[in-house]
Parts: sequence; structure tokens; C-alpha cells
Amino acid sequence: MALIHEKMYQGDRVSNINLKEYIEDLSTSLMLNYANEKKVKLNIQTTVNQIELNHIVPLSLIINELISNSLKHAFKTKNDGEISIIINDNENSQMAFCYKDNGIWKTPQSKDSFGLELIETFTEQLNGSYTFKSTNGTEYCFTFNDIILNN
Repeated sequence: MALIHEKMYQGDRVSNINLKEYIEDLSTSLMLNYANEKKVKLNIQTTVNQIELNHIVPLSLIINELISNSLKHAFKTKNDGEISIIINDNENSQMAFCYKDNGIWKTPQSKDSFGLELIETFTEQLNGSYTFKSTNGTEYCFTFNDIILNN
């Protein structure tokens, strides 16, 4: 939340946040917090430049949960790792967000997982849905409806 406030006051408009810059800062902060000896490469691609403030909070909490889980669990048996975040918009006022890592999470996400509950709750707040795959790493792909994008 502090990072959101910082980005709000740095921007020209308080109501919008530069999405790529925000994700880069959030990811860097999480990597430093987990002080992982592993080398984790981060790849962020987005066609969405800015997002409204009321959408950035649930989106950033989803991203925070996913990156945290990757850093805590995915790379235990690997010397290095890779996290990929791809966000695109389309003509139907939808935003597609795909999160992937090349590690193996400690245990598969169970329906009783607090982290999964968070992801589901924030996805619902963004009027979205998601799919999950765990082959050759972990992958979550989201589609969010009715997000106001400012490109």
C-alpha cells in the first residue's frame, strides 16, 4: 500500500499509476524482502500503460501473492528462476494478465489455501476469472472485465 501511495504522488495525475513501473518496483521490493540467494530473472511485458487507482489495489495484491509464493516455494530445487508477467488489453474493455514461473511450488494450491482465497477474492473484485496450470512451472492466466485502462 505504501508503494501505491508513493506512485500516486509521483505521477502527474493522482488517479492513475504507471503499471509497468509499479510492477517492477513491487517485484524488486519483494525480491529484496525474501533475500533469496537464488537468481530470479523478472520479465514484465505490458501494453497497458496506466490503470486507475481503484483497480491497482486488487491487481497488486494478486501480483504480490503470486510473486511471494514463487520466491518462497518455486525455486527451492533450482539455482535460478524466472518469473514472467504479461499484461495486455483488448478491444472489449478486458485486460489479460498471465503470470508464469519456471519453478515447482512446494505443494499444489488447495481449495482451502488462504493465498488462493485472496486470489479468488481480488479476481472477483476486478470482475474476472482465471485458469491455473502447473506443468513446466506454475501459470495463472486472468481475464479482468470492465477495467478502465488508460494507455
